[in-house]
Amino acid sequence: MLRDNFGKYLGNLLAILYILYFIDDASSILRNFSEFMIVTIYHDTPLFFIIFAFVLLITYMLRSGIETSARVCEIFVPFVFLIVFLTNLVAISKYDYNNFLPVLEHGIKPLLKVAQYQFTWPFGQAVVFLMIFPYLNKKNKIFKTSFLSTLIVGLIMLSMALRDLLVLGPDMVLHNLYPSMITAKMISQLSLEPFLPVILLIGTMVKDYIFIFAALLGIAQLFNLDDYNIFIKPFIILIAALAIWDFESLLEFLAWSSDIWLYFAIPFHVIIPALLLIISLVKKRLSKLKNS
Repeated sequence: MLRDNFGKYLGNLLAILYILYFIDDASSILRNFSEFMIVTIYHDTPLFFIIFAFVLLITYMLRSGIETSARVCEIFVPFVFLIVFLTNLVAISKYDYNNFLPVLEHGIKPLLKVAQYQFTWPFGQAVVFLMIFPYLNKKNKIFKTSFLSTLIVGLIMLSMALRDLLVLGPDMVLHNLYPSMITAKMISQLSLEPFLPVILLIGTMVKDYIFIFAALLGIAQLFNLDDYNIFIKPFIILIAALAIWDFESLLEFLAWSSDIWLYFAIPFHVIIPALLLIISLVKKRLSKLKNS
């Protein structure tokens, strides 16, 4: 699409930038997951070991192909919904609705700032699925599936945010990196704490796989290759190295995520796709007028 609508040279340049963006996102996702595991469970485990174990799994998924990985997701993803539902249900007894007050204490500006961040992470990252849509069998259901998926994910995130807020209060939510783990520890009726890392493991595994697959597919398309398997090992090594060396510490990673990520991601999530859509519609319209 980039080459068809922006021309050979500009299209190839944008394609290279998107491949680099996919690689950067994959390394950030991997670093985020590894830091979570170290902070919450494996306190004395080296960062390298967790990343190495995780990339072995991703490598196996890439070699198995996207159809096999998709079928695995069909098995595991329902467990994510089940665990979130059970956690929300059991936490009702701990809800304190006074935690909602005062509503908009500091005005609408902080709310809009957080909304901008959520727009890019995670919803803006759905742009990666444009690399997969052309290979789907039922293309007529793409819009419906995408809309419903985004809506469901949004409702799940909203329910988790409300749960943590009502159980912990705004101060504790604000000053904890992973408030959901604190919420799970406070629920004594059902021990769900061990299952929360499983949710993140499944989600991170799928998400990282999609971004790496998109980067590999982009390389294959850029050089008109039929197979991307020869690039799997170099890409995995590169992404693992970036995940380890890009940031000195967790605090540096969090600072980058909150202060820089938004401006880095907007061109890839909004500006280029919007231009692509406009040019496509104009070319389609001109083609119809020419034929008529």
